[in-house]
Amino acid sequence: MPLKNDNVIALAESFGQSMAARLTPTLRKMAYDSGWPANLIAALQVKVGESGDLFVDYPDYLKDKIEDEEYGTPGQIPNAVIRPFMARCGSIITQGMDASIVDELSDILEVM
Repeated sequence: MPLKNDNVIALAESFGQSMAARLTPTLRKMAYDSGWPANLIAALQVKVGESGDLFVDYPDYLKDKIEDEEYGTPGQIPNAVIRPFMARCGSIITQGMDASIVDELSDILEVM
């Protein structure tokens, strides 16, 4: 039988994975709407870190090109997508917490 804390951890991990899967298309749409190149858009992904934090990930070989879009270059103004996306994540995540997650968490906490 799993420990009660294991249930909470499993719920949090499941929620994090679910949110990452839901947020990746949102991030990519923001990049598309901002006119980013298709190859950079396709490489963007929201992932869950070991500590449960959400972060934007992309391959190392595209790092310079993505950062040039995000922060600009001497001859190009910034076309930020990642920073505005991260600023909006809190409200998107809050909206994503549907009643089933809250109910399940309530059941777990009652048992504790």
